[in-house]
Amino acid sequence: MMNVVSIVMNNFKNDCRVLNEAISLQNGGYRIKVLALHEEPLKERDVVSNITVHRIKLKSRSWSKNKLVQLFKYLEYIYRAIRLSKGADILHCHDLNTLPIGWLIKSLFNRSVKLIYDAHEYETEMNGQTASERRVKRVVERMLIKKADRVITVSGTIASEY
Repeated sequence: MMNVVSIVMNNFKNDCRVLNEAISLQNGGYRIKVLALHEEPLKERDVVSNITVHRIKLKSRSWSKNKLVQLFKYLEYIYRAIRLSKGADILHCHDLNTLPIGWLIKSLFNRSVKLIYDAHEYETEMNGQTASERRVKRVVERMLIKKADRVITVSGTIASEY
């Protein structure tokens, strides 16, 4: 049985798309584990619709929202996600913020793992971003999307853009 680690940067409480994909994978014979962010009062280790969920509890969670501190929190999440992804045959990275995590795991720790980038939106064009945030996201996505073994998009139009 193939092991799939699905990585999200939310608490996996109301993420129907990720849950439905996980259920479909499980029904297809895959063993699935979802890595998410821990948030009180949710359990750190949980089972949701027969899907194993490990919510990563960050020691830095309560720290400032300062951009530099946010980067440190992200690095802590990456470190913990790497440790929890051992034994994965497939890494299913949901959204651009998890793609670098999958790429790092594949590049440094498990070259045989298959990397799936599931672009839930056209992230580089989302509202509310500064021009510099948009540029950084474009560069990261342009570099890393080529490293994915498969890419999932929400529409043919977005697929054509990629």
